Amino acid sequence: MSARAPATDRGSALQDMPRQKAVVAVLCLVAVALVVTAWLAESYVPLFFVWVPQLGIPFYLSRSSRRRAGTATPG
Repeated sequence: MSARAPATDRGSALQDMPRQKAVVAVLCLVAVALVVTAWLAESYVPLFFVWVPQLGIPFYLSRSSRRRAGTATPG
């Protein structure tokens, strides 16, 4: 028999909130806008900055789940 892991209030990808989804969507749109800008400007320079909003996604999600876990009350 396998023992079930104890439940924690850390948050997971299954417990995302609408605000988190919105922030991730906006950051993805910023990255796509940079790709379109590079295409329209016929320059590769904006492509070097596409990673900035993509790096913001895990940074934001890790901060928001840590903040939510800190506000959870033990019950």
